[in-house]
Amino acid sequence: MALSLTEYNTSAAAAIAAGSKVEIAGAFFTFAGDEAIEASTWTSIVTGNTAYITLTASGTAGSQIVVAAYTSTAPTWRDDLQGWYASAASNVRVIGSVYKAEATSYYPKYIYGNEQDGKYRFTGSLSILGVVSASSSISVSGDIKTNGYFQPYSVNDVFHISGMIAGSVPIFTATAATSASTTSYVNLHNYRTNYSGTLRIDFYMAGGPGITHYGRVYKNGIAYGTERTNTTTVSVLYSEDLSFNDGDTIEIWGKVSSAINYTVISSFSINSSTPKATTYGYF
Repeated sequence: MALSLTEYNTSAAAAIAAGSKVEIAGAFFTFAGDEAIEASTWTSIVTGNTAYITLTASGTAGSQIVVAAYTSTAPTWRDDLQGWYASAASNVRVIGSVYKAEATSYYPKYIYGNEQDGKYRFTGSLSILGVVSASSSISVSGDIKTNGYFQPYSVNDVFHISGMIAGSVPIFTATAATSASTTSYVNLHNYRTNYSGTLRIDFYMAGGPGITHYGRVYKNGIAYGTERTNTTTVSVLYSEDLSFNDGDTIEIWGKVSSAINYTVISSFSINSSTPKATTYGYF
């Protein structure tokens, strides 16, 4: 496979780049121009999850075409075909993945190599010039996964960006309002981080009249931040700097003092001193 993606280091939608070449189950294909990945298959990917890029060949030998699409199903390595495929019996090639942080955010992107790409062991740290700060490094340990690297929502990720500093630059923002109407805490927002360090967690909270509204930052399902209360219907911003490790879930939980009304978390954001586009690094 000699293949690349357009918009690789941006959050824009990717395409298979012109000139790319790939072998699919023994047949070879060349992309004469940029090949768009089917937009309808991106829509079906749940926000906050990984979308795997598939190439499906169809037609008769000599006149086959290839269609690029997204799927939420993780690939399987096929020794007999020496590539990542949709399953052990499938001829649908999987060439990489994209993380769906938001409906129109395609970042980060990955291109898969061979199975052995995921089995080298590293310890210590690697210096990354110009990422987070001129002297920053990322701690690397464990087995590097071809379908991992910096991929959020994968428990087995092993790259850790260390030394993150809380600030006002959004890394992740959820603007959809969620509500709780129970007297016990329930999870209203969640995000699995691929950063290590201190992050600023913001959320707005209000709700119906006549009750006390409660909100709190949880980490990995356990109460972590300061419990916040609001007795008014006016939305209030609550902000807190907290430490997290790569792979932790950052959650906003809410409850009410009486189930006669509701608590609303109207938005939730994770912030640092460095823009998201520069905190992943380049390899």
